[in-house]
Amino acid sequence: MLKDWSVYFYGPNRELQSVFSLSLSSNGQVGVFPEQQENWNWIHSSLTAYIASEREKEIKKDIETQKERRSIRILNGFAYTGGASMWAARVPGVSQITHCDAAKSSVLWARRNMDMLNNTVLLNSHEKKRNDIDQDDPSQRERERDREREKEKEKESVRERERERENVLAPIRWITDDCLTFLKREIRREEKYEGLIFDPPAFGRGGGRKMWQIERDYPLLISLLPELLSEKPAFIVLSCHDRNWSKERLSSLLRESMKQYIGEIECGEMGLES
Repeated sequence: MLKDWSVYFYGPNRELQSVFSLSLSSNGQVGVFPEQQENWNWIHSSLTAYIASEREKEIKKDIETQKERRSIRILNGFAYTGGASMWAARVPGVSQITHCDAAKSSVLWARRNMDMLNNTVLLNSHEKKRNDIDQDDPSQRERERDREREKEKEKESVRERERERENVLAPIRWITDDCLTFLKREIRREEKYEGLIFDPPAFGRGGGRKMWQIERDYPLLISLLPELLSEKPAFIVLSCHDRNWSKERLSSLLRESMKQYIGEIECGEMGLES
């Protein structure tokens, strides 16, 4: 068996959305839950539509500068190796992703995945630019090579790549903490988000010897959601991997918690085609 290998997930438009470095861990997991891809697709398309709508409103109000624009912030809790974080970070216009997981090893794993995605997207972007140059004017490629050999131009090229790196993915705020503890702290700080994503385990260990038990803690987490949302939220995505938590039960709790908001609740089953 290979010790380490990678898998790539693409969106409907065939653009690379996530890269996972896989490795067999002691608990039998390999670093990705592929049944979540339908949720990732939904997050990406919903965010894209939401941001386009918000930007259109800002244009009508003559809001042009970045400082005047609304921040689009996404919180991904129990974020594991970063699947939802990567798909959200690939949406242009997202201001920040907060990635929270209690396991330091998972957060480090997610950071490696995010770096791989960033580097791969940058490489593909440079290859596309190079191919465009080749198709348009072969002599331009020679001039490009000459410029790259010049020391000063190389420094500028490095600086340009750094600027591009900042634009490939939304900034990530990495948090290693018990999810419930972190949420309560964010509420005290009056931090708000446009999108919330939670995919908790049935049972887990948090920071400071805290234990997550889905029967006890998931209803509490869901009750906190309204206090974390901004005035104009985009979405909430909840999922779980426990046979006692049906889609009907999960949607019922969410509906009760979010009754002051106007919106639709969609629910379904996650799975993989054999």
